[in-house]
Amino acid sequence: MSLMKRSAAATAAAALLVKLSDADLKELGVSSLGHRKRLLEAIGERTAPMPSPAPEARAPDTAERRQVTVMFSDLVGSIHQLI
Repeated sequence: MSLMKRSAAATAAAALLVKLSDADLKELGVSSLGHRKRLLEAIGERTAPMPSPAPEARAPDTAERRQVTVMFSDLVGSIHQLI
């Protein structure tokens, strides 16, 4: 099975999970009420939209900014000897 087909099948299966009911799980063979409730709760948590994190309040940047110039120079001519 190709990756595209697997992805489509997984997407379809995930969409169906949201629609499962207690009766559906019972029909699928999940006989324990506790297990069915846990499954339905977990499915609900997975499908609920995740809240976006609130932006953190940042203190204003009060640091002084200075431009730095860097110059590299060969004072003894050692680079010319390597070539």
